Parts: sequence; structure tokens; C-alpha cells
Amino acid sequence: MADWFAVVVAAAGAAAVWLVTKASNSTARASHELAKQLKERDEEVRLRDRAVLTALIYGEILEAKTSYADLLEELVTGNGFEWAVKTQDRINHLIEWSKGPGLVRIKENTQRLNLLPQKLGEQIAMGIGMTDLCPRNAEALLFADTKEEQLAVFERLVASVDGAQRAFEAAHLQIKELMGTSQGD
Repeated sequence: MADWFAVVVAAAGAAAVWLVTKASNSTARASHELAKQLKERDEEVRLRDRAVLTALIYGEILEAKTSYADLLEELVTGNGFEWAVKTQDRINHLIEWSKGPGLVRIKENTQRLNLLPQKLGEQIAMGIGMTDLCPRNAEALLFADTKEEQLAVFERLVASVDGAQRAFEAAHLQIKELMGTSQGD
């Protein structure tokens, strides 16, 4: 009788282990499925946020690209240097023009640039940096005393405007591709 009792206890123990294992496996599967669903949902939210951000900043990127392209053309075409340094009023005008568009939305959302593909975020950040550099280079024209100093400062200004234009041109191409549209310029 004791032997049968031991068999029953062993069988009950085995059944309990089997039930606990089954429950544990079910819990693990459910946990894995929940994690998978949360990851998919987070990715969907990230993609929606990215779409909203690209739509929000697209216009400013286009405006910056165009503004710096126009300024660059003005500086390197014909007698841009002579025009720029002729009077203090022209230098002041150049300082204002070199500030480019305000980029208010982009600057307000710099902490969200990580939602964008890395290369696009880097191009936008480069463009922002160059927009800060351009007016400083233009302002330096006010303090250049000789024609040689003015020319050296002017060349730095052209290089910074060119850098801003290139950054925003690259960002514009990338954001158009990301948006999947061929919006007109």
C-alpha cells in the first residue's frame, strides 16, 4: 500500500511539474507576443512622428536651400565682392541676407531630429550650424581694414554660404525621398 501511495504522490508531483511548466511556457509565449506587439506599435508611432516632422520642416528646408543658393549665386557671379564691400549699408544688407530664413520649426524640433534617418538629421544639423556661421562671417567684413583682409573674409563667407546651400540641398533631396513625393520646388 505504501508503494501505491508513493506512486500516486510521484504521479501527482509529475503532473504538478507538467502543469507549472505548461503555464510557464504559456506565460513566456504571451510575454514574447506582448513585447513583439509593443515593439511594432512603438515603430508605428515613430514612423507617424517622423512623417509629421518631415511634413512640418519640409518648407523650411526648401526655403533655406533656395535662399542660400540665391545668395551664393549673387556672391560668386560677376562682381559680388566689389558689390558686397562697397558700403557699410551693403555689408549690413549682406549680414541680414546671410542669416537666411529663420528655421523656427526646425530649431524648435532639433531634439526630434533623431526620428529622421541619420544622414538627413546630420545634413539638417550641418545646415543649422552653417546658418549660424554665415552672418558671423558677413559681420567680419565690417572689421576688415584692407582689401586683402576683406577678400579673405569674403572667401570665408562664400565658403560658409556654399556649405549651408549644400547641406540644405542634400537635406531637401533626402527629405523628398523620405516623404516619397516629388513635390515641386
